[in-house]
Amino acid sequence: MSEIINRTGQPWAEHEDAVLIKGYKNGKPVLLIAETLNRSPGSVRGRASLLNLKKGQAADDYEPSLEIATCSHCGQANLSDPLDCNCPEARREARIQAQIDKARERIKQLFGENAAERGFAPIHSTDTLDLMNDVVTLIANHAIKNATLQITGRCKAKISLTAKGSIKVGRTETTTYQL
Repeated sequence: MSEIINRTGQPWAEHEDAVLIKGYKNGKPVLLIAETLNRSPGSVRGRASLLNLKKGQAADDYEPSLEIATCSHCGQANLSDPLDCNCPEARREARIQAQIDKARERIKQLFGENAAERGFAPIHSTDTLDLMNDVVTLIANHAIKNATLQITGRCKAKISLTAKGSIKVGRTETTTYQL
């Protein structure tokens, strides 16, 4: 266990109460909760009592295999997932990740295994699909605004950022006749 700084008498912050409650509800060990919050196990038990958390909702045995997650932006401790943090930077990162996930699903629908459902031939090149997914990441992170990829002689992909901030994925198939 890491060294605990003497925080006797210091008030509990709202985010500390949230970590404590979540830890108790998830059955996390008191020692892990104490280490996460940089407080003593006695302080954690005392605060849990004040919050009417029932004894036995947290295990007293420390399991070193459990990971302590912290927000990479503000450093707030969280016992399950750093993306659960409510700081503005973490919320922004979560929005960007959701945007990327939606756009990648659209790529699957238009170019990947689900393309046939829309009347298109699937693109079997994983390199091409990976490139489109990389373009989505660049657009979501505002490195570029849009990209048009000529995939085959007749197939084009256009990936762009809309005015409302969502990522649009389009597929164009052209047929040319020359007589």
